[in-house]
Amino acid sequence: MKRILYFMLLLMVVAALSGCLGGSTDKSEAKIKTDEGTLEMKTETGGGGGPGRVETKIETEDGEQTVVITGSMMGNTDDWCPEGGNWDMKSTGVGGTATANMKIDKLVTTGKYAGLCHVVYTTKSPEGEMQIDYWFDESGKHGFYEMDINGQKISQEWTG
Repeated sequence: MKRILYFMLLLMVVAALSGCLGGSTDKSEAKIKTDEGTLEMKTETGGGGGPGRVETKIETEDGEQTVVITGSMMGNTDDWCPEGGNWDMKSTGVGGTATANMKIDKLVTTGKYAGLCHVVYTTKSPEGEMQIDYWFDESGKHGFYEMDINGQKISQEWTG
């Protein structure tokens, strides 16, 4: 469970550092201090109008981890909930191999989640598989999630 949460955090950091996975090629380096040590990250982003791509190499005291993210919803879009948009992440190295996929299902028009964007996020790692369904408004300040972690279901609403 701890490793799954670590990979989720890692994925969010990579996406944030990559400028939300934009369409131009760019390189950056960063050092992030954590309770477990310092992460040295080298990131290269690219898109150029096609599917976006981000590759990050993370060096820790334990060794190197490589994270590659590709997807069709990267870069600028006028549609805040582009149906069918997706990205895939694969992380390999000292922490083992983990994969994640996020797919925008649709803008919900009826029921409890009417007006909210539905996104399905799935991760797989040596520790197991996790699926999270998100429903959120355009501002991102209100929504719901339901997750399934190795058969355990958790639901939550957020505001703010």
